[in-house]
Amino acid sequence: MNTTNEMLNAFNNAANTVIDFTNGGQLATVSMRGWTATVSDRALSAQVADTQQAAPEAIRASHELFPSIGSGKSKQDSFPELSALRNHRATVANTMKRILRPWDGSTGYLPHFDLPAFTEAVDTLRTDLDRLKRAITPEVYAERISAAAFLRKGFFDREQYPDLDAMLSKFSLDVLVHEVPQGDFRNVVCADSAANLKREFDRTMQQRIDAIQSDVSRTLIDYMESIIHGCGHTETTRKRDGSTYLRANRVVESTYQNLLRMCESIGQLNPTRNAALEQARLGLLAALAGPDGQPLPIEALRDSESTRASVKAQLEGVLQQFAPAAPLIDADEVY
Repeated sequence: MNTTNEMLNAFNNAANTVIDFTNGGQLATVSMRGWTATVSDRALSAQVADTQQAAPEAIRASHELFPSIGSGKSKQDSFPELSALRNHRATVANTMKRILRPWDGSTGYLPHFDLPAFTEAVDTLRTDLDRLKRAITPEVYAERISAAAFLRKGFFDREQYPDLDAMLSKFSLDVLVHEVPQGDFRNVVCADSAANLKREFDRTMQQRIDAIQSDVSRTLIDYMESIIHGCGHTETTRKRDGSTYLRANRVVESTYQNLLRMCESIGQLNPTRNAALEQARLGLLAALAGPDGQPLPIEALRDSESTRASVKAQLEGVLQQFAPAAPLIDADEVY
């Protein structure tokens, strides 16, 4: 930023962009499809229902195609590669929970600024899924089915087991990204809240700008009055005989330099392009300019009566025009 004006304009432009859910992000759903490795048994269901004298629809019996070995603390997984693949679903869910904001069920809200992290996470999840699937080789799969035949005994049916490619194709990572519906009540509430925040921002920013311009105007008037007084004369009485004479007042160099710096600052810091401030700045620069167009040296205001008189008259004219139009506010009006 080259000037404070540009910085203030940037803040104002940012506030004018009302962020709501539709332009601040998208909805995303990331889920993993898989295979339960179970098969229902209607005959067993009917048998259990009959034994328990229950309605047939009340019982749903199923078999684990890869049952565990043993029980209790000695229980072992008969197909750990498949379990790792199935457990990847929890990894997917936990990862998305950290990135997506809760929205509706499995669908989350994805802010635009989180899109790089989301894309990287999805790529990592896909890579891990492919790695877990490659761990189940034809040899491993055949060995696990043979172990299942031993464990299931009479319940074993080789036709219940899909071939390897068909089984692995059941596992996939589904990613759906879509826009937020305009009519969604959450978006309406967000838009209303953002509009209220923008109004408050505009009000507060305007108060700050008004306060700054008021302070600048008061200081500018004080400096002009000080220089006008310094270029004038004060009637002084001689002690020895009581006669009076006009004594030239002293122009304070620091006040003169501060006035010149203020003129420079106002050229850079006038966010509302206040015409009265700008006109006063130009009038001051013209009044204080020497023959070469540069500000008069302090010596000219101290040694040359004609220069002092000319500067005094011109500053009085600038002050007379500026004071009534100056953007002054009371301190109580700032907040």
